[in-house]
Amino acid sequence: QPFSMGPLVGHTTHNSVTMWTYHSNYQDDVVELVLYDEYGQVVHLALITQSPAYNHAYKTTIGNLLPDTEYQYGMHMQGKRLARGRFRTAPMNMPVASGGE
Repeated sequence: QPFSMGPLVGHTTHNSVTMWTYHSNYQDDVVELVLYDEYGQVVHLALITQSPAYNHAYKTTIGNLLPDTEYQYGMHMQGKRLARGRFRTAPMNMPVASGGE
């Protein structure tokens, strides 16, 4: 059964990303999030449980990523891949917008 919403990728910085998803049957399930580099090598594995603090979302922040780098991901539940995608971290020296002068 696919996720009811997501996965969503947000708050991507030069060295981190926050990802979350929702599943209609969230009681005791664990989402396995796997990040791969450009060569298909696993660079991060996270086991995520739902949290009432995040409206029962499966949410995690992953750090220690490289700047301006594309990563692929897979989200699995009960041994089945339910989603996959990709994102790119921000460049190291990305300018920050500021208020008017």
